[in-house]
Amino acid sequence: MCLHKNHRRREAKASMLDPMVHTKNPAKLESNNIVSSTPVSLLSENQLSDASENISLSLPMLSEHVLKTSDIPSATCSSSNNHVCCDVINGPTNGDCVFCGAKRFYHEPPGFCCASGEIRLVETEMPAQLAKLYTANTPEAIEFHQCIRSYNNMFAFTSLGVHSDKELNKRDRGIYAFRGHDIHIGHYSSAEEIISAENAAWPEIKKHLSDGEEAHNRPDVTSRVFRAKLEMLKNDIIKKGLFGKVADTSYDRVTSTELPDPDPFPYLHSVMVAHILHGPCGTANKNSPCMKQNGKCRFAYPKEFAEFTRHNKDSYPLYMRRHDGNTVTARHFQIDNRWVVPYNPYLLAKYDYHNNVEVCSTIEAVKYIYKYIYKGHSKILYQLNAAENDGAIDEIKNFQSGRWICAPEATWRIFVFDLSNLNPSVMALQIHLEGEQSMVFNEDDILERLAVDERMSRTMLTEFFRMNSLDARAQALKCLYKEFSQHFVWNATHKIWEPRQKRSTIGRLTAVHPTQGKKYYLRMLLMHVKWPMSYESLKHIGSRTASTFREAAEILGLLKTDDRAEQCLLEAVSFQMPSTLRHLFALIMVHVLPPNPMLLWQKFEPYLSENISRDKSLSPEQTKLKVLQLIDSHLQYMGKHLADFNIAVPDTDAFSIQRDTQEIGAELDIKVFAEDIASVALLNDHQQSAYNKIINRIDNNIAGAFFIDGSGGTGKTFLSKTLLTTVRSKGQIALATASCGVAASILPGRRTAHSRFKIPIHEDNDSGCNVNKQSSSARLIKQAKLIIWDEATMAKKYAIECFEKLLRDIMNSDTVFGGKVIVFGGDFRQTLPIVIKGYKEDYISASLVKSYV
Repeated sequence: MCLHKNHRRREAKASMLDPMVHTKNPAKLESNNIVSSTPVSLLSENQLSDASENISLSLPMLSEHVLKTSDIPSATCSSSNNHVCCDVINGPTNGDCVFCGAKRFYHEPPGFCCASGEIRLVETEMPAQLAKLYTANTPEAIEFHQCIRSYNNMFAFTSLGVHSDKELNKRDRGIYAFRGHDIHIGHYSSAEEIISAENAAWPEIKKHLSDGEEAHNRPDVTSRVFRAKLEMLKNDIIKKGLFGKVADTSYDRVTSTELPDPDPFPYLHSVMVAHILHGPCGTANKNSPCMKQNGKCRFAYPKEFAEFTRHNKDSYPLYMRRHDGNTVTARHFQIDNRWVVPYNPYLLAKYDYHNNVEVCSTIEAVKYIYKYIYKGHSKILYQLNAAENDGAIDEIKNFQSGRWICAPEATWRIFVFDLSNLNPSVMALQIHLEGEQSMVFNEDDILERLAVDERMSRTMLTEFFRMNSLDARAQALKCLYKEFSQHFVWNATHKIWEPRQKRSTIGRLTAVHPTQGKKYYLRMLLMHVKWPMSYESLKHIGSRTASTFREAAEILGLLKTDDRAEQCLLEAVSFQMPSTLRHLFALIMVHVLPPNPMLLWQKFEPYLSENISRDKSLSPEQTKLKVLQLIDSHLQYMGKHLADFNIAVPDTDAFSIQRDTQEIGAELDIKVFAEDIASVALLNDHQQSAYNKIINRIDNNIAGAFFIDGSGGTGKTFLSKTLLTTVRSKGQIALATASCGVAASILPGRRTAHSRFKIPIHEDNDSGCNVNKQSSSARLIKQAKLIIWDEATMAKKYAIECFEKLLRDIMNSDTVFGGKVIVFGGDFRQTLPIVIKGYKEDYISASLVKSYV
């Protein structure tokens, strides 16, 4: 079960709890009657469980002896109605808290009320002056009574460091809302939402209210009663299997949309009329909140009569609503079965609140659940008006929509109740190619010892293979990789699979993109091949043995034939030159993902190498190698290589050397014009000073990081071009990058920083640049004498920090930027990093000035 942990200060929790619940004085506790010590159970859990087995066709999941109030003992709680549900507060209870003596409601763990004794609320006597204001009849006390709400609103947030604005406070009833800074939100609360459907008329709530007290003034009781009922409901459905294994033929046993007969079921009839009827709306009530502008109900009420339940594709079923003549008068209207919201009679009678039970017939209907969990915070419209005679400006008039935290939600969060959970839990199963598993270790571990530690190489997948080979239970199960976690649990400490005691986990293989080639086809096989014992066993399909995972997938019929790429190339061959065809071939490899790239290469090799084959000095193997090198150069620009598509290269070593030479040669071949060399003499004093310092560091191989700052038009780009020209004129490598394509386009040999250094697009402090230390890109960066990053002020700090870590890794140096000479340029007075829906402080926090570099 995946639970959200709500971190907050214990002092904040203690300040909102009822002092009588946490006192150590038993006399005080009993006199306050927060929780009665005498259990009152109208119907035991066993009786309810037994009742659910006697299923009535007309009233699903509920037997008559549960519904008839004549069979129910009279309730002793403070409610005039007979109540079917157990008193969730009193029965069953968890006993008194061993730390503070407070009573605990249903499902409340030990130490819940006082954080296992860490919270101590000391009773303090009321100051004599305050007691006098409350009890006396003096003019001062009368004025205090008249203004008590204003005083309360004014000082409500003073403990959090919020100050009252005297200008906004010039009104009769004080301030109703305070705006705290982000530090208050992060320190005292979190940013999740709770959905509550409490019923203030519940006897469990009424029982613990004092004379004249209303339920909305006791959020500590209402929240805890609602949670107790929620836990009981989860227990009924999940653990007790209330609905059992439901098939589409048994919808009517689970969900009802008809009015119950009031004669045999008077109690059920009364609670259903109170909670389950919709509207009325439409012509009966055009002002109903559910009405749309077109005059129709957005929930499509009233529904049509139906003699039986019908399955409806991609939606809810059309439930049985028979035209049996049963009606009820509610809200001054005659209502029949067409207005009944789907419900379960057993749950409705037991819990006595709005109980909408729907059947999710397809996966699309499950989206309804997520709407509740992720729909955001509750909001309220408000407006403050200054006094008419002082002429003060209402500063928050434009901020009418604000988050509203009601007392039950605040109490729920203070008690750290679950905001959401996932059941059953989902277990992510690792996928990796043979010998390419990730290893996690501490930086102070001895690498030589780790290299020989067999346990470090274990993963979920390798141990899955081992269990299938050696373990008798795994061999008997012969299950898929995704099914394995239902029978075994992963011990992350010892890195082994152990037998599972509770089968309540769903296994999911981590996603793999088709561009990942071998790994993608490995995942495909793991999804369909049962009981594999090794990587090689996945390639054995019947009497045939495949050479690759892809071929094995083809034998199993898991790949569909797709000739779109072939048709595109056939059409292009008729009118395109070979150089254009090679570029098109590379684009198809990256973006179309043909099912068999090697076959496509072999078929179109003559057309792709037509101009190269005319060179009679080259052998067929050399011609093929050169063509592949040209295609690979296009792929490199898109972040790929031929090896990613399983296209074999004749001479791998020569190909790698040529690829390195080609990438480095491309930088060395950048033309340097005479007018650019002469631009050194055109530098002004400030530019010349910066130029001399940077060139001196380059010539003497001294590390240095510089930032060229200046307003628009002050010559930052001109100085950058001059530095690039000077370095390149000496036959050295200088890399020019920028934060955006427009800025990069005005620099010779330009590339965006994300393209050059493979900086990840998504922000993640733990991620790094996707440049292999042994790659040609890494060797190019290592040989560079100067790296310029223009418009660095537009880049987020995490991107520059990823770049800095990359340089230290490539150069094997702990020096900042790996000991390279780096020149940043930009203007903080212009465009800062983009932060979606951010404020001024967010832009500043994301910029370079807040980075450790």
